[in-house]
Amino acid sequence: MTQPAPIHGDTMKLAAMVLRLADVPALNRSPLGRRLQEGVLRLLDHVILALAGFDRKQHLIAADAELQTLRGQLLLALEMEWLEEESFLALAEIAHQVGRQLGGWIKKTHAQSG
Repeated sequence: MTQPAPIHGDTMKLAAMVLRLADVPALNRSPLGRRLQEGVLRLLDHVILALAGFDRKQHLIAADAELQTLRGQLLLALEMEWLEEESFLALAEIAHQVGRQLGGWIKKTHAQSG
């Protein structure tokens, strides 16, 4: 049985962490909370589809864009004091790991295609 790619596990971890933010009352009732939840699920979708080989380049670029907006939204949640600094730092760390993996994969895909 093949092991899932590290980006799959890290993206799943990030998604689980963000989805658990629904327990934060202010985020649970806000448009920002909904955006975070929907965005991280779209990110996960794009990573899964890229891993499966469906329009890989397109899904990698879309995943990178989702990650960029997710980072900004997490920073906004921190600024609004809806997210504790410790939680933000943990999310930022895993988001950074996912971003590095996405960046490397995008670079490799571009090199292979041209």
